[in-house]
Amino acid sequence: MSLMARLSALTRFSMERPSERESVLEHTGFVALFVLVLVSEINLLSDSEDEPVDVGQALTYALVHDLEEVITGDVARPTKYFCREAVEMFDRLSEIAADKVAYKMRSFPEFSERLRSDIPTAKTDREGCLVAIADCLAVVYMVWREVLVRGNVSMIRQAFSVVDQIDALTARVAVSDFSEGQHGFLCRMLSEGRGIMLVAQKLDNPIYGTMREDC
Repeated sequence: MSLMARLSALTRFSMERPSERESVLEHTGFVALFVLVLVSEINLLSDSEDEPVDVGQALTYALVHDLEEVITGDVARPTKYFCREAVEMFDRLSEIAADKVAYKMRSFPEFSERLRSDIPTAKTDREGCLVAIADCLAVVYMVWREVLVRGNVSMIRQAFSVVDQIDALTARVAVSDFSEGQHGFLCRMLSEGRGIMLVAQKLDNPIYGTMREDC
């Protein structure tokens, strides 16, 4: 209960002013449901010789991918990716936090050991790639909701930062162990997300003072 309470208290986008705050617990649910959709479609597109994506592992990754934030808090993207040294430092901090979360759950030994191994690798293999895509498209959803639906221009700068992430994921999918049909589906999903962000970007105006990192 303490773990859930912390996840529900932590809010995302700490450098922005969304019209409605999103907790890490809400975000986790969004990513898990999105991953379930992705896995279902990917397995439907599998060739006869392809090994199916492990839905259990993918959902486990989705549910624990931000669990270390009960220790570190939600680190704002501009801070986390400010420079190479910052990325390395926060990656190391996440590993330490994952160990601490696992230790706190030591009353459940099997689950505790799974946390110790799954939190650091939640976005690394084929299942983890789907989690990374869902995690990225969760930001697309927030920009769509805030900027395009609710007219909250203070969130526009997220539309610029997430495009780089989408491009990096598209390149990752190209060299990942997916069949041609699966590759095409994932790239279409990312491309649609990118298109939404480009629409949001066009609404930008210097008068809004959105503090974009590329300025």
